[in-house]
Amino acid sequence: MNYSLRLIIFLGLMVSIQAGEQEFKGSRDRMQYLVQNEITGSVRIQVTIDGVVLTSTIDKTVVSKCQLSDLDEDGFPELYLFVVADPGMYAYEIEGQVLKRIIEPFPPVDLLPYYRGRDRFELKNDNLVRHFPAYAELDGDDNPSLGRYSIAYKFMNNSLVTEKVELQESEPGLYSHRLEIRVESIELNSLHDEMTKSDIYFRIMSDDRHLITSPITPDQQVAVYDTTFIIKDYEKGLLRIDVYDSDVFSDDYIGSIKLADLKSGKYNLTTGSPDGSTVVTGRINLDIKLQTSYNWMKGDFR
Repeated sequence: MNYSLRLIIFLGLMVSIQAGEQEFKGSRDRMQYLVQNEITGSVRIQVTIDGVVLTSTIDKTVVSKCQLSDLDEDGFPELYLFVVADPGMYAYEIEGQVLKRIIEPFPPVDLLPYYRGRDRFELKNDNLVRHFPAYAELDGDDNPSLGRYSIAYKFMNNSLVTEKVELQESEPGLYSHRLEIRVESIELNSLHDEMTKSDIYFRIMSDDRHLITSPITPDQQVAVYDTTFIIKDYEKGLLRIDVYDSDVFSDDYIGSIKLADLKSGKYNLTTGSPDGSTVVTGRINLDIKLQTSYNWMKGDFR
């Protein structure tokens, strides 16, 4: 049964599942399974093998995908349930006439300083692969800075055994950056129009890519702004702010600042002169905030 939107609260966490399934069915060789997300917030598991029905229940979780795989090639497929919160996965095997849970091992001891949960699992190349974000000591829970660890497990002798560990330091889409820039004021050293004050506006650039053009502030030598300019999905690069004086026929370039460190403060607007020297044409006062988010659900494996 399909449902368009359902909110489920468990372990103090609210999870939204869109276009998900309440019921999962599948079969392989001698085994069939039926897994149901109950309205009570639990999961009901029914496995049939050679006509024998085995059942189990998981409390306070929601399954988003089920998969059968015979990783140890013993003729009895394991059932893998991928869930929307920690621990990320439940696995079961048939032992006699009992549906026995396979306990996933904890990450290796040398990785524990970087580990805070949020595991995701996938079946890949005859392995069960565990992924989790890697945290530096001072990282916030929503901002792991070291990348992502991946641990590949083999299923041998009824146990998951670590086969390979990899660290992906960066990956497209793994992080997103939201940049907030408030240009509090722009003060010019001199007037650029002969008869009037300047009609000031600026452009925010990143590696010569145009991001934002501000409104024009007319007839000012000191332009004051109350607007925060938000750049969503900011791709890190050399940020530059170019300031102009708007004219009827051709806008006058006043000067620029380059922001390598994205720090708030007062900066000199500069431009080049015919003799090759740098001229200070004014000052700009900035308030800058950069928020980095870890997109764990992008590239989700379930």
